[in-house]
Amino acid sequence: MRVDADLKEQAELLYKQLGLKMSDVITMLLHQSLYHQGVPFEVKLPSKTTLEAMRELETGGGRRFSTPEELFASWQIDTVDA
Repeated sequence: MRVDADLKEQAELLYKQLGLKMSDVITMLLHQSLYHQGVPFEVKLPSKTTLEAMRELETGGGRRFSTPEELFASWQIDTVDA
């Protein structure tokens, strides 16, 4: 399997804390998939609102923030302006 290296590393650290190896988790996932005859957890498609926001960002729209603090500060400004 090909997996993003950073994602794999983060997951391996998490599973190590739980006393598991990546191969253990993959084996559990496969067994549960067979038991449930599908993905053993809910998989949701983005809502219409989320899709619209994603399209807006892809076309250069929307507001971007460098830090969470900038985002939170914009909420304060938006609230005062309302």
